[in-house]
Amino acid sequence: MKLNVDQAGVRELADKLREGLEKAHDLSTQEVWGNLMEHSPQDQGRLAGSWKYRRTGSFRSLISTSVSYAMVQNDGVDPFTIRPKNGQALYWKGAAHPVKKVEHPGFKGKHYIEQSIDEAGERHEEFVRSSLRKVQLL
Repeated sequence: MKLNVDQAGVRELADKLREGLEKAHDLSTQEVWGNLMEHSPQDQGRLAGSWKYRRTGSFRSLISTSVSYAMVQNDGVDPFTIRPKNGQALYWKGAAHPVKKVEHPGFKGKHYIEQSIDEAGERHEEFVRSSLRKVQLL
């Protein structure tokens, strides 16, 4: 049995498949990005509005924030003591008097990053099918 393989056809198929999977990757990444904006703690909205998304290469994207407390909000923090860096006491607007230290009770993390990734993962198959349809492979 002799088999003829059209190399140009195989190459075209591989190119279309790669294009479709890159589109699916982009959709998945954009979904995580949108979920992060939706699920981030929204007391003032600074964190939720700070997420940036950019493609960094083939099948590579970066979602980031410059807000320093993003991971603390996600992971939580154990109880800790706050002491003055300069001077002998802490004082803030509305405080009755200066204090030498404050015992922060800590808090549990909100795990919004994991939630955002998991929710996007639930739609991954949908993104792959949609993208393969766009490049006419389905």
